[in-house]
Amino acid sequence: MRILGVDPGSRFLGYAVISDRNILTHGTLIEKNGEMSDRLFAIYTGLKKIIQEFNPEVLAVEKIFFAKNALSALKLGEIRGVILLAGAEAGIPIFEYAPNEIKKSITGHGHADKQTVSHWIKVFTGETEFKTNDASDALAIALCHASHSVSASGGNKIAPKKGRSGGMANALKHRIKFDGSDKI
Repeated sequence: MRILGVDPGSRFLGYAVISDRNILTHGTLIEKNGEMSDRLFAIYTGLKKIIQEFNPEVLAVEKIFFAKNALSALKLGEIRGVILLAGAEAGIPIFEYAPNEIKKSITGHGHADKQTVSHWIKVFTGETEFKTNDASDALAIALCHASHSVSASGGNKIAPKKGRSGGMANALKHRIKFDGSDKI
């Protein structure tokens, strides 16, 4: 399954596309300057290009969970609207995940900090550099959906061994081969 993971942000929007056990791309759409309408349009056209180039079957996006103020929440809502529009226009099923759900899926702990999530993403993928934290967060979102879809598929259920915490850190350690090799 080809999954597009998106980490919403008004200035830095992370994206990652994975397919089966391979990372196809990851990066950041950066729109620091200009009017909000211009940034929304740039994010929309950027996502459309990614969707056209990589033809994902699913779009996974982080849910809004908290904003420091009403204006920040409004801006993030506008960004998410553009993301959802791009996915809907392409006919891609859209799945949303809460930040704690993503963190738990990756590390086994829903309240893990960004450094812990980033560490495990690097361990799983072998990637050592990301342009921004938003790109690694988008990869975490895509991997979260992959782990949920495998869990729901029946025969390939991913479950932690007894006595261990959940998450991909324990359940997928030997199953993902992003670079085509057996090492993680």
